[in-house]
Amino acid sequence: MHFLKNRSISAASGLMIIAHAAKIAQVQIAWEGGFLLVIVLNLFNMAGRFVGGSLSDKIGRTNTLKITLIIQAVNMAVFGMYDSIPLIVVGILIQGFNYGSIFAVMPSLTTDLYGYKNFGSNYGTLFLAWGIAGIIGPMTAARVYDIGGSYNTAYIIACVLSLAALGLTFAIRTKKKSVF
Repeated sequence: MHFLKNRSISAASGLMIIAHAAKIAQVQIAWEGGFLLVIVLNLFNMAGRFVGGSLSDKIGRTNTLKITLIIQAVNMAVFGMYDSIPLIVVGILIQGFNYGSIFAVMPSLTTDLYGYKNFGSNYGTLFLAWGIAGIIGPMTAARVYDIGGSYNTAYIIACVLSLAALGLTFAIRTKKKSVF
């Protein structure tokens, strides 16, 4: 069950940024070209899948997940300070890369934990958690923005969720020994 919770809360900040990237750029740095950030995010999402998958084969699934969640939490903690186009782009690319990395690790981690026999139903259940994250992340950010006119509190919530997901990774027990 902790694995399912981890998936849901680890994806929430990525989905929050995906859903609000253009609006974040408009509100945070008064840039109307924020729609271009969605392209950047998706390119790095793709790159994160390749790198995250390769890295997880080398250092382990949970270690890759831990590193990704630490970087994601730090990025979310400082996201409100990104006050220029280059900084917003860097923040967006980090978030996209991490989101892709998490997506690359989850199928392999699912088979490591539960085997191949029922992979379809197990991963389907995991995708249910992703669907929940698709509600939590974007709707939380929208509500926070509607209340305060800023995304800063949403970034902190996303940071806390990333740290909670990081905490849950320490409960994951696979056959391989974790170096963290």
